[in-house]
Amino acid sequence: MLLFWGSIVVRGCTPFSEDTWTKSFSIGGIEFLFALPCARCKMITVNPSLGEWDDDENDTLRSAMRSFRKGEDLGYVDPPSWKEKTFFGIHIAASKFGGVVKVEDELCVA
Repeated sequence: MLLFWGSIVVRGCTPFSEDTWTKSFSIGGIEFLFALPCARCKMITVNPSLGEWDDDENDTLRSAMRSFRKGEDLGYVDPPSWKEKTFFGIHIAASKFGGVVKVEDELCVA
């Protein structure tokens, strides 16, 4: 299995809809498998307009996310250390080598 490391931002769905997706989905004909929930993702501290870290909003965003995205609240209790972590997004793995994901490709939940 090929591990995929990158940021894919999906639009056109409700916030945190990935929490309800099945264990796989495809983008541009490439199948991706749900690997792990993403704890303490730094994506929420990046200013998307500038592509820079936004340190001023760091604490505010983390506090806001922590108020409703703690592992225990989401049912992530195994391993026990996940109970207190804050989760945002998912780690995924491509099911095979090859293929290209492009901006505007459609995401299809299996």
